[in-house]
Amino acid sequence: MPNTLERPGQRLHNASMPNILIRDVPSELHSRLLERAAAAGQSLQQYLVTQLSQLVDKPTMAEWVDMVEASLATNGESHKSETDEIIELIHEAREERIRHLLGDSDDGL
Repeated sequence: MPNTLERPGQRLHNASMPNILIRDVPSELHSRLLERAAAAGQSLQQYLVTQLSQLVDKPTMAEWVDMVEASLATNGESHKSETDEIIELIHEAREERIRHLLGDSDDGL
């Protein structure tokens, strides 16, 4: 037995899908959401489901920190050596620029 009550070409309702009710939405916010849904060519429900999906696909700050810490724990040494190399290159470039500005450059510029 299908989960939807359907007419040919039209899906009316999916009986197994949960619902979310949000009360006391300010009028201005509701109007802006309606405008954005219309601009996206979606109903308000479709628009909000899309936005909620995008919201939960992004990690929270705590989840992101956990991912970074896990990455550093498994790849910490390689990241550290890359970071040290980048810092060294920055220092060398700064020293070369200072020598150039002071006229002590070996490159003839």
